[in-house]
Amino acid sequence: MMNVGSKYHTGPVTSLCVVKGNIIAGIGNSLYLYDLEERQCILKQAGVIHSGNIHGIRKSLSNDVLLCVFGGKVLRVVGAGKSPGVRTLDPLGEEYMADDWIWDVCWLQQQGQQDQLAVATAHNVVLRLDSTLTKLSQVACVENCILYCAKFLGTCWEHLILAAGTVFNQVLMWAPNGQTNTTGQSLVIHKLIGHQGVIFSIEFSSARRQICTVSDDRSVRVWQLQFPEETEDSDRVISLDWWQQCQSTELFVLYGHSARVWDVKILTSSIVSVGEDSTCCVWDNQGKITQRFKGHKGKSIWSLAVEDTGKFAVTGGGDSSIRLWYMDESKMTDQLVSHVLVPPRQQESDTDFPRIVAMISWDGVITMTNEGRLMLHSQSTRMWTTLMSDVTFTSYSVLSLSPHHTHLVALGNISGTLRLLFTKQSDTTCNVMDLEWCQKDFDVHRGKVYSINWISASSLLTSGPDGEMIYWELGLSSNQVTLQKLCSLELPPCKHRWVSAATMTSDLLVCGDRGGSVHVYCMRTSPSPQSQSSVQTFYRIHGKTCVTHICYHDNYIYSAGRDGTYNQYEVIEDKLVLLHSNKIHKGFDWLDRLDFTCKDRDLLVYGFHSNNFVLWSNQNNQRLVQIPCGGGHRAWDSRIHGNSIRFVYIRTGEVVLCETELSTNQVLLKESLHGREVTDILHLKSYDQGGSPVHIIGTCSEDTQVNLLSLTDNQYGVTELKQLTTLQGHISSIRTLAMCGSGLPWKQPHSERILLFSGGGRAQLLVWRVTIPKPSGLHGNTDLMVDGVSHETLYNYMIDHWNNRNRKPWKGHNLKPNPETRFMDLAVVRVKDVWSLAPPGVHILMAACSDGYVRFYCFDEEVQTLTLLEESAFHDHCVLQVLSMIHHTPDNSSHLVCLSAATDGRVAFWDLNHLVLDFIEKNYHKKVIRDEMKCKCCSEGVESIRPASADKKDDLKVTSERETDLPLQDHCPNMKDHCACPCHKHRNLQSECSTGQGTVHHEHRHDADDNINQRCQGDSSYTGHCNKLKTTAATATRDSLDPVFVISSHQSGVNSLHICKLTDCQYMVGSGGDDNALGLSNITMATNKVTSHLEVTTNWSVLKENAHSAQITGLHILGERRAVTASVDQRVCVWDISTETGKLPQIQLVWCKFVQVSDISSMTVWISDRLNILTAGVGLEMLSAAMNDEVEDSSQ
Repeated sequence: MMNVGSKYHTGPVTSLCVVKGNIIAGIGNSLYLYDLEERQCILKQAGVIHSGNIHGIRKSLSNDVLLCVFGGKVLRVVGAGKSPGVRTLDPLGEEYMADDWIWDVCWLQQQGQQDQLAVATAHNVVLRLDSTLTKLSQVACVENCILYCAKFLGTCWEHLILAAGTVFNQVLMWAPNGQTNTTGQSLVIHKLIGHQGVIFSIEFSSARRQICTVSDDRSVRVWQLQFPEETEDSDRVISLDWWQQCQSTELFVLYGHSARVWDVKILTSSIVSVGEDSTCCVWDNQGKITQRFKGHKGKSIWSLAVEDTGKFAVTGGGDSSIRLWYMDESKMTDQLVSHVLVPPRQQESDTDFPRIVAMISWDGVITMTNEGRLMLHSQSTRMWTTLMSDVTFTSYSVLSLSPHHTHLVALGNISGTLRLLFTKQSDTTCNVMDLEWCQKDFDVHRGKVYSINWISASSLLTSGPDGEMIYWELGLSSNQVTLQKLCSLELPPCKHRWVSAATMTSDLLVCGDRGGSVHVYCMRTSPSPQSQSSVQTFYRIHGKTCVTHICYHDNYIYSAGRDGTYNQYEVIEDKLVLLHSNKIHKGFDWLDRLDFTCKDRDLLVYGFHSNNFVLWSNQNNQRLVQIPCGGGHRAWDSRIHGNSIRFVYIRTGEVVLCETELSTNQVLLKESLHGREVTDILHLKSYDQGGSPVHIIGTCSEDTQVNLLSLTDNQYGVTELKQLTTLQGHISSIRTLAMCGSGLPWKQPHSERILLFSGGGRAQLLVWRVTIPKPSGLHGNTDLMVDGVSHETLYNYMIDHWNNRNRKPWKGHNLKPNPETRFMDLAVVRVKDVWSLAPPGVHILMAACSDGYVRFYCFDEEVQTLTLLEESAFHDHCVLQVLSMIHHTPDNSSHLVCLSAATDGRVAFWDLNHLVLDFIEKNYHKKVIRDEMKCKCCSEGVESIRPASADKKDDLKVTSERETDLPLQDHCPNMKDHCACPCHKHRNLQSECSTGQGTVHHEHRHDADDNINQRCQGDSSYTGHCNKLKTTAATATRDSLDPVFVISSHQSGVNSLHICKLTDCQYMVGSGGDDNALGLSNITMATNKVTSHLEVTTNWSVLKENAHSAQITGLHILGERRAVTASVDQRVCVWDISTETGKLPQIQLVWCKFVQVSDISSMTVWISDRLNILTAGVGLEMLSAAMNDEVEDSSQ
């Protein structure tokens, strides 16, 4: 019997509690203790309740080391330790199982008695339990209806009141110890009526005599209670007689959430609410929102806790993160201070007004007016001074401040003059009004100066008419300035032909124009009298709008634009390579500046959202500042000093200076996973770091993102998840991931590269290349892994997606009957792993599509092109699964085999040899390849590519995950035999991405006939045509691609598929379906010596019906005797496959474990020194088992 335990679990945070300044969180059925000083988890107590999720944690009133934890129908008492710091969470006694769902638990204060508990259940019933969880009494309300929430008011049984939120949108208040009817049911003493939806939470403040309710109608309602003979002593216990005479008034109806409101807490001077919109709102006593915290991804903040004094609030979201928000009372009022700065006008001039504004320092604001006056304002002295006044700068001027010199200003006018203003003083601490300014003019263009961009402290770039750009070298001393022309450049044609942003790295000048394009110029060449053209252009990479900012940071180039994206580039061999593109959030479409902070390595994004100026923290996923200013179409500037920010802009001819505090009040205690459900998961690699295993995994989700994560133990031995990087680019949900090793040479010894393929909705497929550091490059510090992981987007492909640059895309576009095609599954193989002399960067990609097609692509990593080789509608149903494998025969020949499965319940085998070899011969020097790759073992003289395994042994041992010296692409830890490794979506990885600039080549494209001529049976060998495909001239010389074998084992869809090599020619094929059945088949593969086609025969097939209670979504065959399955029923099972001579094999259950992940969508299994099973769905859970002799033998 295998000893399996839960190594790690993350999912929605369903309960929170603040105990002794620490945070206790309920995730699944486990408790986690977070230390606020260290800001990490220091203790985990698994399996506090037997099943279900923990939905509530209640502290004892008399003994603060006792907690009552409940969820579902179960509650349990937990001891939180008696030491000064809470360091233990020990369950005390057995669980108590109620007859109904538990909504609330209250510790009772009883004089002279031990602690007792009051329990409210879902049918308006209250239980009374003693300290041993023995039921003392049970009371039901006369209104015996379904409750959506319940809350105990009071702590004494004699005066206890239950406020119950019913399905009828009412709050019923009744006393378990109050008046009853003839049947013993308690009567309702008061009702709160007003909500237009069901009520999700109720909170009561005895000090404020207020009840707060939240509802499905998106409202927060505050009810003021009036009691008879009320005194100023608010701490006095409210007696039952007072409750019976209570009067209520609806004080506030608050709307601030955009979706349903889940929970609410009442503090002394504020109210805190959380909802389905992932927002935490703080309201004051007048019903106004003073703070709005947004940091959680996706939908819903499920749990809320507040510190007793109101110092902070803690929220737990559906994205699995826990965030602490400091609620500083001083910040609960509007701290935005605005000043209108009015420059003095010239006498008798009505046409003089500010045109340009900038901040020369924290204290100084510089303004250029329409009449050509340059004004300087000191905020400390509130005084103006005129730096210059020149009519040649009237009506038109451009201004740029040097970011490297505090007091260096460049001005340009309509006649081509560049004026430099500088100060004689080098002291930057003196008051700006005490500075002495000098100026000097230079004629730089024969016409208007369109823009001025500072490249460095001693160089700048100016733009003139007809795309002329001049690169200047600046010489600056205390009394004079010189300007020398280095070279002339030409900007490619566009509507607004001038530079809007520029930066320099090594010998490359990178410019962005007003048309949204990024251009690269090589500055290594010697100066020429002719204008130099760009060597590389990213045409409209930021759409048709302006490139607003370009900068160089940490060996990367970044660009931002008004399309709401910022891009990251890498310089490789004097070329700019686009790594990836990122968006901040929906609606934030105007990015104007990027600023990297040195202290906390954060990326600050300046931009405009609607009519507001916004400063966004990328690291905290939080808006730091929002200032209403009217939008981005105005001159503006901003500076940060300490924890304050000043923002200056022009509005209706006035200069407005705003100052406020940066609201960096968020502490991330637990990192997020995804904003929606996880749809697929990959194990990338594992290695040993200081005796502790580190697992690198990849996940994709409905939230359109791919995350690369690491699972490692912290210093307290608690396994934590760290986000290494996020891959963005999908426009719809991501369904599947696949990976393989990079085929191109890589000269960095401390890192390795993989290709990652992701596919999903809108028929979109992305190819990424990910670089992951090896353990040798981390120097024992796993935190370096976060900075070491990088990625680039190699290719962005959509089926039948027309060219975006075509002005009339509807012309010549054939409409598809199913426009909502989705990639359901992907599998990829590096061709060099099949035939050792094949081109190194060529990969074969297999795709299962929802329109009933199985599509086969070839991706060339070096030139970044994706070619459609073939597509087949054999299944005629939605294809759910594809799987790839390499079959090496005893005579040293190789077959690239694909398995596909669909909702028709059939598993098809495809021999891709002819398809791939024909393509390689045609596109990669076919004669040279044929001559160089002759198979020496082919006695008939048939020429073929030599198999990759010709020089390898037939039997390979399992590669340990700790053997990190091997390249990632050279081993597959999931299989005992590398040659039989399926290399599909749960196998080795590699990714390189493209921006979609390449061309998708359609090598062979067929449409299926209306009728499938022959249906295939799975109990015999099949080599005929299952459907006839129309072929093009390129494929007329060979048979159309059809399955070579078909297995029919399920009544409906096949959701999981796996194959395992047993001997040289014998394999075990497994499938799990929508019919809850597990199918296993023992097959033999052989090569027809005459046709060289693959032949498949079945030795035996067996079907285990009702293996699970729901569809099977994960399957992995460990060997001849073991298989692992996962299902939507939240069970992971290990099965024994027993075979006896002359009898059909029997599938018997070895063990079954309930997991905390609901809606399991994927499972991956790998073997290091232990058996590791990772399931994904609404969260992640990793199971780990010791590899005993029985399991090791079965996997050989």
